[in-house]
Amino acid sequence: ESATDFMEKLSASYLMSHLISKERLCYRYRAYPNKKGQSYFEVQVARVHDHTGGFKIVMGYRYIDDVIANAEHTKHELIYKQSVVKALGEYYMSVLYVDLKKNTLQIAKADQEYKALFWKKEETISDFDEAMKIYTEHFVTPEEQKTVLMSLKRESLLRKLSEKNHFTMRHNCIEPDGTTFCVEVHVVKSPSEEAPDGVVIGFRNVEELVQKERQQMQKMSDALKQAERASA
Repeated sequence: ESATDFMEKLSASYLMSHLISKERLCYRYRAYPNKKGQSYFEVQVARVHDHTGGFKIVMGYRYIDDVIANAEHTKHELIYKQSVVKALGEYYMSVLYVDLKKNTLQIAKADQEYKALFWKKEETISDFDEAMKIYTEHFVTPEEQKTVLMSLKRESLLRKLSEKNHFTMRHNCIEPDGTTFCVEVHVVKSPSEEAPDGVVIGFRNVEELVQKERQQMQKMSDALKQAERASA
């Protein structure tokens, strides 16, 4: 079923008509696996020109399982990148792609401020559980570490995402000088049907936004108190 036109494309009549105007024919197909497990093959057919005026050809076969595997890898990489862009766009400073079942992690985007979170001994951490443990221990304020780590456990994420496609949480992180700032974490299911266990996780500093929200709340509170005094 992988090559329904196999007999037609490699028939003498088709090869003659094709090779009259072209140098060669390239054809790929899938067969039952051989003793080495190879099942994808490519045949190339070229015409041999000689002084007799006949029509002679040379046919070469090769297995291309590695080529197909690379193509599949490229396809999945494209799916992954598209998932990230569709899910979180340009709004987050650090974006991770995680397979919650396999516990794998890929860094899609990391600004300089966030790169240190997911690097260890000059190598990218590919274990999601390990990355979150390092993140909470080194960057989250001590009083929130336990809660944040529990919220970012894979079991917790899977449970929350079984109820809805995304959720957001906020917590406080701490700078080396002791300054704290608020970080927003947004978790979204991968929009790709080919990656059902994939999620996209974005981190961003929202301290400025939080401060504005607090100011707005204070203004509303002050206005309410003023109105109450005026009506007393």
